[in-house]
Amino acid sequence: QRIGSGRRGMVIGTWGTNDIQAYDNNVEYIINKLNLRGFPTVEAISACGFAGMLSGIDENREGLIKRFPEEMTHAAAAGRHLVLGGDA
Repeated sequence: QRIGSGRRGMVIGTWGTNDIQAYDNNVEYIINKLNLRGFPTVEAISACGFAGMLSGIDENREGLIKRFPEEMTHAAAAGRHLVLGGDA
């Protein structure tokens, strides 16, 4: 009530496993908590990987996410939606 109206939430989960669905229950739990506190969740993004080859950084210390432009586009759109609302 003290936060004010018009707030939105987004959940971004990063997991230390190669199974992207392993923590779906955790994401759902967080979304429910946000909703109970008046933060409708506009987006939930999960990313997974594990230590070693899929730790997020390649042998040149570059982010592996650069190899996945569709996911980068999705994350950018989710951020715009969170901040601007609607179909931004």
